[in-house]
Amino acid sequence: MCATSKPDTTLTPGQGRLTAVLSALLLSVLLVWLIGLYVQRTVLADLRKQGELRADFYSRSLQDGLEKYRHLPYILAREGRIRDLLQYEVPPIRVNPHLEDFSRATDSLIFVMDDGGTVLATSNWRSTRSLMGHNFSFRPYFIDARKKRAGGYYAFGTQTRKPGYFLSYPVLKTGKMIGATAVKVNLMPLQQSWEDGGENIMVSDVHGVIILAGRKGWRYKTLKPLAESKKERLKATQFLDLPLTSLRLSREHTDRGNILTIDGERYLELFRQLPEYGWRLHYLQDLGEVRRAVGVSVTVSV
Repeated sequence: MCATSKPDTTLTPGQGRLTAVLSALLLSVLLVWLIGLYVQRTVLADLRKQGELRADFYSRSLQDGLEKYRHLPYILAREGRIRDLLQYEVPPIRVNPHLEDFSRATDSLIFVMDDGGTVLATSNWRSTRSLMGHNFSFRPYFIDARKKRAGGYYAFGTQTRKPGYFLSYPVLKTGKMIGATAVKVNLMPLQQSWEDGGENIMVSDVHGVIILAGRKGWRYKTLKPLAESKKERLKATQFLDLPLTSLRLSREHTDRGNILTIDGERYLELFRQLPEYGWRLHYLQDLGEVRRAVGVSVTVSV
């Protein structure tokens, strides 16, 4: 019987070289992939660290910008001439210039309403858009004052057509609410500084409406579609005739954090809650920086 011959597994010189080249190529690809992964994680970690610091900074600056006005309605509510005005003991001309002086010093709009919400005195009394005689009983900041508590509310002015944060405080006499003082804080300079600095920041309210943003195209959009009935209610009390359309946004929850895609651009989202206002500040880090860093590392490795 003939012995079975074993197959020849010896590589020819050409096959050996090919195997060596393929092995080297595979190792090179693996090495480039590992370098890219390392760079991606390192840059992303750095972005997160920077983003956390900047989210803290911007949330504090926003709060500080509002808090410095917090006590102004309270101080005005205790002023003798304003209390006299609300009891019809002095005419508005005795109060309007006084409010005008406060307005110039604080870059804010200040006004006084009677117990029915009608404006009796205002810092913009000389303006063609003066608030004199207008009634704001439907505004939440007046409703809060009527309930004998401080109020706070972001809205567009129905007369000025400009947005701002309204702070209010009730004027009381022997426990009875006889009127209210209100201060409208101008947040546009703060928002403009975000835009000038190229910062991707937005602030959303409890309804998901973006009330402040470093990008013009994001302002007064919503984080998700709103029901038409809710839109109409918000327009009537806060946003006038703005359409309140939703932003083209998707959110992905990953082990690296929240990844937002807005109009095709991807961002790492870091946020801070501002519970006293019912707001959330979103600080967005452009992930294009990660892609660019990985691309450079791959190019250098190759």
